[in-house]
Amino acid sequence: MTTATPARSICSPIARHKPIPAKTWNVAGWRDGGTKMLIPHVSTQRMLIPVEVYIDFICPWCYIEMRSLEAAMDKFVLAHPEVEFEVTWRPFYLAPMLRSSCKTLDFYGSAMPDEAKLRALLERIRVAGAQYGLAFDYSGRIGPTRNAHKLAALALRRGGRQAQALMVELLMKTGLVEGKDVSDAEVLARVAAEGLGLDRDDVFLELADDDATRRVDREVEAAQESRGIEAVPCVTVLGRFKVGGFQDSQVFTDLFAKIYDEKLAQ
Repeated sequence: MTTATPARSICSPIARHKPIPAKTWNVAGWRDGGTKMLIPHVSTQRMLIPVEVYIDFICPWCYIEMRSLEAAMDKFVLAHPEVEFEVTWRPFYLAPMLRSSCKTLDFYGSAMPDEAKLRALLERIRVAGAQYGLAFDYSGRIGPTRNAHKLAALALRRGGRQAQALMVELLMKTGLVEGKDVSDAEVLARVAAEGLGLDRDDVFLELADDDATRRVDREVEAAQESRGIEAVPCVTVLGRFKVGGFQDSQVFTDLFAKIYDEKLAQ
């Protein structure tokens, strides 16, 4: 879905627990051949292009945008190996009023009551996703995404952008392709444990940590109030170019070319 009403989350606070102690993650063995360009390309002579991608884990367009952006970066680095993309994934609450999980199609139906329009929207999503090998499952349940965002933030804090990119990919796949409910703490713990080898107890402690909740909420509020992010997906490049809504990879390739020429002219 590509629209949302900017509003603060009103989900009830969860019980306070002590934050888990900081420790270094060994990410050397983490690999995902299907999403290699979600992780910055390293070159000996760099031209750094920072990219921020605002997403929510119940948004099929966000997952498709990941693939579109990946294709654009892949193509551009192939032509310009000195370029490095520094990608950071930022949280957004597409449904801030959602308090508990519900059937996926019921949620979409509440957002778009006209059945014919909903079918047309899902068909557009199907066609766009198929271009990147994505097939979405609407038979499961979805719920509030704060905890999923907390897990992505934990990955960034402990393992850097590589860890965050892999966590985001796993959460998107689990929720949107496999139809699992990523508001379920058990599902999140399984994703983190099986996908990244994280300790389940550490994950549960992080999900119950009030400070982690406040950090994600503040980031979402800052996106809306300071950055003007009103819907997802939304991509910002160099902190000054904003690309809203799902876009084909050529849109990003053209933008990267514009930035590249500007940097060469400096």
